[in-house]
Amino acid sequence: RIAWTDARNGRSVVVDKLNARTGALDPGQPVEFRLDATLKSTQPALDGDTALSGTVTYDLDAKKYAIAPLAWTSSLRGRSLPGGKADLDAGAAVDLDLASGTASLKGLKLDGLGLAVTGDVDLDHLNDARPGGRGSLQVTANDVAVLLQLLLNGGTYGGQRYLQEATVKRFTACRF
Repeated sequence: RIAWTDARNGRSVVVDKLNARTGALDPGQPVEFRLDATLKSTQPALDGDTALSGTVTYDLDAKKYAIAPLAWTSSLRGRSLPGGKADLDAGAAVDLDLASGTASLKGLKLDGLGLAVTGDVDLDHLNDARPGGRGSLQVTANDVAVLLQLLLNGGTYGGQRYLQEATVKRFTACRF
């Protein structure tokens, strides 16, 4: 059990029933892994189950790591969620090269809360004070009304903040 409490803001998060499994740890060979846990948060008031799985390949001498496929699923419940629940699925192929300070996420996908996000992201200069990134993301709203209400409310929906107000301002700023 892992518990975190922010007494100043009245927030707490508990990770419970944490279970980690891996395949054989043989240097240089791919390793399958799976992490499962239950989560509970006070702000926002949520609880649910989550899992992270994938296959890791690595070269410790070259400082190169890859996870493909990487998959994350969560089934959350809480009054702040539309309809009181949300099933979230995410995945990507991740490549990390610590020696050159680069990383990539290919085939990125995130489905949940009426949205689907897909794309590819490349990061560079990770070892520098000012890392950079580029890529493309495509967002599809299965429930456009929820997305638009979220933007109109400055990043909140159902009394819960999902996006920082500055992010919404940047997304909705006139570009011409």
